[in-house]
Amino acid sequence: MNMHTSSVLLALSVTIAACATATVEPQPPEGGPKPATATIVHAFDAASFQLPEGLVVREGKAYVGLAPLGTILETGSDGSTRTYATVPPGGRDGYLTGLAFDAAGNLYAASTRNRPDASATTPGIYKIPAGGGAVTKPFASSPKMTFPNGLAFDDKGLLYVTDSAAGIVFRIAADGAAEEWARGAALEGSVACRSDLPFPMGANGIVFARGAAYVLNTSKGSLVKIPVLPDGRAGEPSAVFEDCGYVGLDGLARDAADGTLYVAQNGLPGRVLSWSEGLGVRPVVDGAPLDGPASLELGVFGGEKRLLVTSAAFFSSASPAGGARPSLASIRLP
Repeated sequence: MNMHTSSVLLALSVTIAACATATVEPQPPEGGPKPATATIVHAFDAASFQLPEGLVVREGKAYVGLAPLGTILETGSDGSTRTYATVPPGGRDGYLTGLAFDAAGNLYAASTRNRPDASATTPGIYKIPAGGGAVTKPFASSPKMTFPNGLAFDDKGLLYVTDSAAGIVFRIAADGAAEEWARGAALEGSVACRSDLPFPMGANGIVFARGAAYVLNTSKGSLVKIPVLPDGRAGEPSAVFEDCGYVGLDGLARDAADGTLYVAQNGLPGRVLSWSEGLGVRPVVDGAPLDGPASLELGVFGGEKRLLVTSAAFFSSASPAGGARPSLASIRLP
Protein backbone atom coordinates (compact mmCIF):
# COMPACT_ATOMS: atom_id res chain seq x y z
CA MET A 1 0.00 0.00 0.00
CA ASN A 2 1.50 3.37 -1.01
CA MET A 3 1.78 6.36 1.32
CA HIS A 4 -0.99 8.23 -0.48
CA THR A 5 -3.49 5.42 0.00
CA SER A 6 -2.45 4.99 3.64
CA SER A 7 -3.01 8.66 4.37
CA VAL A 8 -6.35 8.52 2.62
CA LEU A 9 -7.51 5.61 4.73
CA LEU A 10 -6.34 7.15 8.00
CA ALA A 11 -8.67 10.05 7.28
CA LEU A 12 -11.72 7.81 7.37
CA SER A 13 -13.98 7.87 10.40
CA VAL A 14 -16.85 5.73 11.65
CA THR A 15 -19.25 8.02 9.83
CA ILE A 16 -17.57 7.63 6.45
CA ALA A 17 -19.97 8.27 3.63
CA ALA A 18 -20.02 7.67 -0.07
CA CYS A 19 -20.00 11.41 -0.78
CA ALA A 20 -20.85 14.92 0.45
CA THR A 21 -23.04 17.95 -0.04
CA ALA A 22 -22.58 19.81 -3.31
CA THR A 23 -21.39 23.40 -2.95
CA VAL A 24 -22.49 24.83 -6.32
CA GLU A 25 -25.75 24.19 -8.16
CA PRO A 26 -25.36 24.10 -11.97
CA GLN A 27 -28.52 25.09 -13.80
CA PRO A 28 -30.02 22.34 -15.98
CA PRO A 29 -31.17 23.10 -19.52
CA GLU A 30 -34.79 24.02 -20.10
CA GLY A 31 -37.28 21.38 -21.23
CA GLY A 32 -37.38 17.68 -20.45
CA PRO A 33 -39.36 15.79 -17.82
CA LYS A 34 -40.66 17.40 -14.66
CA PRO A 35 -39.19 16.39 -11.26
CA ALA A 36 -40.73 13.31 -9.66
CA THR A 37 -41.54 12.46 -6.04
CA ALA A 38 -40.12 9.75 -3.78
CA THR A 39 -42.18 7.57 -1.44
CA ILE A 40 -40.63 5.78 1.53
CA VAL A 41 -40.88 1.99 1.25
CA HIS A 42 -39.03 1.19 4.48
CA ALA A 43 -37.55 3.48 7.14
CA PHE A 44 -34.43 2.15 8.86
CA ASP A 45 -33.14 2.82 12.38
CA ALA A 46 -29.99 4.93 12.36
CA ALA A 47 -29.48 4.35 16.10
CA SER A 48 -29.07 0.63 15.35
CA PHE A 49 -26.56 1.39 12.56
CA GLN A 50 -29.07 0.43 9.87
CA LEU A 51 -27.48 2.64 7.22
CA PRO A 52 -28.48 1.32 3.77
CA GLU A 53 -25.93 1.61 0.97
CA GLY A 54 -25.96 -1.11 -1.73
CA LEU A 55 -29.13 -1.91 -3.66
CA VAL A 56 -30.24 -4.37 -6.32
CA VAL A 57 -33.67 -5.54 -7.53
CA ARG A 58 -34.51 -9.10 -8.56
CA GLU A 59 -37.86 -10.81 -9.18
CA GLY A 60 -39.88 -8.02 -7.57
CA LYS A 61 -37.78 -7.78 -4.42
CA ALA A 62 -35.22 -5.16 -3.38
CA TYR A 63 -32.00 -6.29 -1.73
CA VAL A 64 -30.49 -3.66 0.54
CA GLY A 65 -27.07 -3.73 2.19
CA LEU A 66 -26.72 -2.20 5.66
CA ALA A 67 -23.21 -0.82 5.35
CA PRO A 68 -21.77 -1.01 8.91
CA LEU A 69 -23.54 -4.28 9.79
CA GLY A 70 -22.68 -6.45 6.79
CA THR A 71 -26.35 -7.47 6.55
CA ILE A 72 -28.31 -7.72 3.30
CA LEU A 73 -32.08 -7.47 3.64
CA GLU A 74 -34.69 -8.72 1.19
CA THR A 75 -37.38 -6.06 1.05
CA GLY A 76 -40.88 -6.28 -0.42
CA SER A 77 -42.90 -3.46 -1.93
CA ASP A 78 -45.04 -3.49 1.24
CA GLY A 79 -41.96 -2.57 3.29
CA SER A 80 -41.52 -6.02 4.85
CA THR A 81 -37.92 -7.18 5.35
CA ARG A 82 -36.03 -10.36 6.13
CA THR A 83 -32.33 -11.10 6.43
CA TYR A 84 -31.18 -12.61 3.14
CA ALA A 85 -27.41 -12.78 3.61
CA THR A 86 -24.50 -11.60 5.74
CA VAL A 87 -20.84 -10.82 5.17
CA PRO A 88 -18.32 -9.96 7.91
CA PRO A 89 -19.46 -6.74 9.59
CA GLY A 90 -17.04 -3.87 9.20
CA GLY A 91 -18.07 -1.47 11.95
CA ARG A 92 -15.51 1.31 11.77
CA ASP A 93 -13.07 -0.95 9.91
CA GLY A 94 -15.03 -1.53 6.71
CA TYR A 95 -18.35 -1.08 4.96
CA LEU A 96 -20.63 -3.14 2.77
CA THR A 97 -21.04 -1.15 -0.47
CA GLY A 98 -22.17 -2.31 -3.93
CA LEU A 99 -24.46 -5.26 -4.75
CA ALA A 100 -25.14 -7.14 -8.01
CA PHE A 101 -26.84 -10.39 -9.02
CA ASP A 102 -25.56 -12.62 -11.82
CA ALA A 103 -27.85 -14.51 -14.21
CA ALA A 104 -27.77 -17.61 -11.99
CA GLY A 105 -28.99 -15.73 -8.91
CA ASN A 106 -25.67 -15.47 -7.09
CA LEU A 107 -25.36 -12.18 -5.23
CA TYR A 108 -22.05 -10.29 -5.20
CA ALA A 109 -21.31 -7.80 -2.43
CA ALA A 110 -18.38 -5.38 -2.18
CA SER A 111 -16.79 -4.66 1.18
CA THR A 112 -14.14 -2.03 1.96
CA ARG A 113 -11.25 -1.58 4.35
CA ASN A 114 -11.42 1.81 6.00
CA ARG A 115 -8.18 1.73 8.02
CA PRO A 116 -4.79 0.23 7.11
CA ASP A 117 -4.58 -1.48 10.52
CA ALA A 118 -7.99 -3.16 10.12
CA SER A 119 -6.45 -6.58 9.63
CA ALA A 120 -9.69 -8.46 10.26
CA THR A 121 -11.40 -6.75 7.32
CA THR A 122 -10.41 -8.00 3.85
CA PRO A 123 -11.50 -5.65 1.07
CA GLY A 124 -13.02 -7.48 -1.85
CA ILE A 125 -16.09 -9.06 -3.39
CA TYR A 126 -18.14 -11.67 -1.52
CA LYS A 127 -20.15 -14.22 -3.52
CA ILE A 128 -23.41 -15.28 -1.90
CA PRO A 129 -25.07 -18.35 -3.43
CA ALA A 130 -28.60 -18.19 -4.81
CA GLY A 131 -30.99 -18.31 -1.88
CA GLY A 132 -28.75 -16.32 0.44
CA GLY A 133 -26.85 -17.24 3.59
CA ALA A 134 -23.72 -16.25 5.48
CA VAL A 135 -20.38 -15.85 3.66
CA THR A 136 -17.16 -15.23 5.59
CA LYS A 137 -14.39 -15.12 2.96
CA PRO A 138 -14.14 -12.94 -0.15
CA PHE A 139 -14.55 -14.49 -3.58
CA ALA A 140 -12.29 -11.90 -5.21
CA SER A 141 -9.70 -9.44 -3.95
CA SER A 142 -6.43 -7.80 -4.96
CA PRO A 143 -3.48 -6.17 -3.15
CA LYS A 144 -4.42 -3.00 -5.05
CA MET A 145 -8.01 -3.13 -3.82
CA THR A 146 -8.90 -0.91 -0.85
CA PHE A 147 -12.33 0.62 -1.30
CA PRO A 148 -14.31 -1.55 -3.75
CA ASN A 149 -17.59 0.20 -4.34
CA GLY A 150 -19.69 0.01 -7.51
CA LEU A 151 -20.47 -3.35 -9.15
CA ALA A 152 -21.76 -4.07 -12.66
CA PHE A 153 -21.86 -6.89 -15.20
CA ASP A 154 -21.11 -6.36 -18.88
CA ASP A 155 -23.07 -8.00 -21.69
CA LYS A 156 -20.76 -11.02 -21.58
CA GLY A 157 -21.51 -11.68 -17.92
CA LEU A 158 -18.14 -10.45 -16.61
CA LEU A 159 -18.16 -8.61 -13.29
CA TYR A 160 -16.49 -5.22 -12.81
CA VAL A 161 -15.86 -3.29 -9.60
CA THR A 162 -14.75 0.30 -9.06
CA ASP A 163 -12.28 1.20 -6.32
CA SER A 164 -12.97 4.68 -5.03
CA ALA A 165 -9.62 5.03 -3.24
CA ALA A 166 -7.37 3.58 -5.94
CA GLY A 167 -9.20 5.12 -8.90
CA ILE A 168 -9.24 1.74 -10.66
CA VAL A 169 -11.89 -0.40 -12.34
CA PHE A 170 -11.19 -4.10 -11.77
CA ARG A 171 -12.53 -6.97 -13.89
CA ILE A 172 -13.34 -10.18 -12.02
CA ALA A 173 -12.97 -13.53 -13.77
CA ALA A 174 -15.29 -16.49 -13.20
CA ASP A 175 -12.74 -18.02 -10.80
CA GLY A 176 -12.50 -14.81 -8.75
CA ALA A 177 -9.21 -13.57 -10.19
CA ALA A 178 -9.15 -9.76 -10.18
CA GLU A 179 -7.31 -7.80 -12.85
CA GLU A 180 -6.90 -4.08 -13.35
CA TRP A 181 -9.11 -3.17 -16.31
CA ALA A 182 -9.09 0.62 -16.39
CA ARG A 183 -7.35 3.48 -14.66
CA GLY A 184 -6.45 7.06 -15.42
CA ALA A 185 -6.73 10.61 -14.16
CA ALA A 186 -10.45 10.74 -14.98
CA LEU A 187 -11.08 7.93 -12.46
CA GLU A 188 -8.91 9.27 -9.65
CA GLY A 189 -10.09 11.37 -6.76
CA SER A 190 -9.28 15.06 -6.50
CA VAL A 191 -9.28 17.87 -3.94
CA ALA A 192 -9.91 20.57 -6.55
CA CYS A 193 -13.61 20.83 -5.64
CA ARG A 194 -14.52 21.95 -2.12
CA SER A 195 -16.42 19.21 -0.27
CA ASP A 196 -16.89 17.40 3.03
CA LEU A 197 -15.65 14.08 1.65
CA PRO A 198 -13.61 12.01 4.12
CA PHE A 199 -11.05 11.49 1.33
CA PRO A 200 -10.92 12.38 -2.39
CA MET A 201 -13.14 9.59 -3.68
CA GLY A 202 -12.79 8.70 -7.32
CA ALA A 203 -14.50 5.96 -9.36
CA ASN A 204 -17.85 4.98 -7.86
CA GLY A 205 -21.12 3.92 -9.55
CA ILE A 206 -20.79 1.98 -12.82
CA VAL A 207 -23.04 0.71 -15.62
CA PHE A 208 -22.43 -0.71 -19.10
CA ALA A 209 -24.25 0.61 -22.17
CA ARG A 210 -23.67 0.95 -25.90
CA GLY A 211 -20.18 -0.53 -25.95
CA ALA A 212 -18.86 1.46 -23.02
CA ALA A 213 -18.66 1.60 -19.25
CA TYR A 214 -20.01 4.73 -17.58
CA VAL A 215 -18.47 5.54 -14.19
CA LEU A 216 -19.17 8.32 -11.72
CA ASN A 217 -16.29 10.19 -10.07
CA THR A 218 -17.48 11.35 -6.66
CA SER A 219 -14.96 14.07 -5.80
CA LYS A 220 -14.85 15.58 -9.31
CA GLY A 221 -18.60 15.59 -9.88
CA SER A 222 -18.14 13.86 -13.21
CA LEU A 223 -19.53 11.13 -15.42
CA VAL A 224 -16.74 9.22 -17.16
CA LYS A 225 -17.04 7.13 -20.32
CA ILE A 226 -14.69 4.19 -20.89
CA PRO A 227 -14.97 2.64 -24.35
CA VAL A 228 -14.83 -1.17 -24.47
CA LEU A 229 -12.46 -2.11 -27.29
CA PRO A 230 -13.20 -5.07 -29.61
CA ASP A 231 -10.79 -7.31 -27.68
CA GLY A 232 -12.42 -6.40 -24.33
CA ARG A 233 -9.69 -4.04 -23.16
CA ALA A 234 -10.57 -0.60 -21.83
CA GLY A 235 -10.17 2.48 -23.97
CA GLU A 236 -9.10 5.84 -22.60
CA PRO A 237 -11.44 7.15 -19.86
CA SER A 238 -12.82 10.64 -20.55
CA ALA A 239 -15.35 12.88 -18.82
CA VAL A 240 -18.83 13.25 -20.35
CA PHE A 241 -19.48 16.09 -17.91
CA GLU A 242 -17.60 17.43 -14.91
CA ASP A 243 -18.68 20.16 -12.49
CA CYS A 244 -17.93 20.89 -8.84
CA GLY A 245 -21.65 21.44 -8.37
CA TYR A 246 -22.08 17.69 -8.80
CA VAL A 247 -19.59 16.65 -6.13
CA GLY A 248 -21.04 13.63 -4.34
CA LEU A 249 -22.16 11.59 -7.36
CA ASP A 250 -22.53 8.07 -6.01
CA GLY A 251 -24.87 5.36 -7.35
CA LEU A 252 -25.73 4.96 -11.03
CA ALA A 253 -28.55 3.16 -12.87
CA ARG A 254 -29.57 2.96 -16.54
CA ASP A 255 -32.98 2.74 -18.13
CA ALA A 256 -32.56 0.24 -20.96
CA ALA A 257 -35.74 1.52 -22.60
CA ASP A 258 -34.39 4.94 -23.54
CA GLY A 259 -30.77 4.97 -22.34
CA THR A 260 -31.31 7.55 -19.59
CA LEU A 261 -28.82 7.37 -16.73
CA TYR A 262 -30.05 8.05 -13.19
CA VAL A 263 -27.58 9.36 -10.64
CA ALA A 264 -27.62 9.62 -6.84
CA GLN A 265 -25.91 12.77 -5.61
CA ASN A 266 -25.16 12.02 -2.00
CA GLY A 267 -25.18 14.86 0.51
CA LEU A 268 -27.30 16.51 3.16
CA PRO A 269 -30.01 15.90 2.09
CA GLY A 270 -28.89 15.12 -1.49
CA ARG A 271 -30.79 14.51 -4.70
CA VAL A 272 -31.44 12.19 -7.62
CA LEU A 273 -30.52 13.40 -11.11
CA SER A 274 -30.84 12.08 -14.64
CA TRP A 275 -28.55 12.44 -17.64
CA SER A 276 -29.19 11.79 -21.30
CA GLU A 277 -27.68 12.98 -24.54
CA GLY A 278 -29.45 16.12 -25.66
CA LEU A 279 -31.07 16.95 -22.31
CA GLY A 280 -27.92 16.74 -20.20
CA VAL A 281 -28.30 16.70 -16.40
CA ARG A 282 -31.82 17.10 -14.99
CA PRO A 283 -33.23 17.03 -11.41
CA VAL A 284 -35.50 14.08 -10.60
CA VAL A 285 -35.95 14.36 -6.82
CA ASP A 286 -34.30 17.16 -4.84
CA GLY A 287 -34.20 17.03 -1.03
CA ALA A 288 -36.65 15.34 1.36
CA PRO A 289 -37.49 12.56 1.85
CA LEU A 290 -33.95 11.78 0.64
CA ASP A 291 -31.19 11.77 3.25
CA GLY A 292 -27.85 11.02 1.69
CA PRO A 293 -28.93 9.02 -1.40
CA ALA A 294 -26.37 6.33 -2.11
CA SER A 295 -27.53 3.68 -4.60
CA LEU A 296 -30.14 3.49 -7.36
CA GLU A 297 -31.78 0.58 -9.16
CA LEU A 298 -34.45 0.43 -11.85
CA GLY A 299 -36.72 -2.58 -11.81
CA VAL A 300 -40.19 -3.99 -11.43
CA PHE A 301 -41.25 -3.45 -7.82
CA GLY A 302 -44.79 -3.87 -6.59
CA GLY A 303 -45.82 -4.82 -10.10
CA GLU A 304 -44.66 -1.50 -11.57
CA LYS A 305 -41.45 -0.15 -13.04
CA ARG A 306 -39.85 1.96 -10.33
CA LEU A 307 -36.60 3.72 -9.60
CA LEU A 308 -35.50 2.71 -6.10
CA VAL A 309 -32.99 4.63 -4.00
CA THR A 310 -31.28 4.00 -0.67
CA SER A 311 -30.71 6.95 1.66
CA ALA A 312 -27.67 6.09 3.77
CA ALA A 313 -27.95 9.09 6.12
CA PHE A 314 -24.24 8.94 6.88
CA PHE A 315 -23.88 12.69 7.33
CA SER A 316 -27.12 13.32 9.21
CA SER A 317 -26.54 10.33 11.50
CA ALA A 318 -23.28 11.93 12.62
CA SER A 319 -24.75 15.40 13.04
CA PRO A 320 -25.32 16.72 16.59
CA ALA A 321 -28.64 18.04 15.34
CA GLY A 322 -29.86 14.47 14.77
CA GLY A 323 -32.82 13.78 12.52
CA ALA A 324 -31.25 11.01 10.43
CA ARG A 325 -33.71 9.40 8.01
CA PRO A 326 -32.12 6.31 6.44
CA SER A 327 -34.54 4.62 4.08
CA LEU A 328 -35.41 2.74 0.94
CA ALA A 329 -37.56 4.94 -1.29
CA SER A 330 -39.48 4.35 -4.51
CA ILE A 331 -39.75 6.87 -7.35
CA ARG A 332 -42.44 6.69 -10.00
CA LEU A 333 -40.88 8.31 -13.02
CA PRO A 334 -42.88 10.79 -15.13
